[in-house]
Amino acid sequence: MYYAEIKNFDVANGPGVRVSLFVSGCPHACPGCFNEIAWNYRYGAPFTEEVEEELLSALAREEIQGLSLLGGEPLVPVNLHGLLPFLRKVKARLPKKDIWSYSGYTYEELMSRRRRKRWKSFSPILRCW
Repeated sequence: MYYAEIKNFDVANGPGVRVSLFVSGCPHACPGCFNEIAWNYRYGAPFTEEVEEELLSALAREEIQGLSLLGGEPLVPVNLHGLLPFLRKVKARLPKKDIWSYSGYTYEELMSRRRRKRWKSFSPILRCW
């Protein structure tokens, strides 16, 4: 998985002050998208364990309410596989921090897709929230 940008002090993408992770890769190509550059799945930098630790440190600050996932599309399978281990770390280390995800999928699409074989990894993501 690749990420396009990290904002360590973000007040525009969810309630309170947040850390925002913009992942790379999006299949939607929505007209008027504000982040077209992140449609490419290889845009930006690899999402490594070092990046995860930097995010966890930023999230641990008292003034940070939680984590926002944006994109690109956080909820495509390639990004789900990259995010799930990280989200488990977030909830284990910082259980009071909330997690928001902005997606181009509707709730109904996600519920339908999680029943499909290739989206089996989606169910644990819901439990992280």
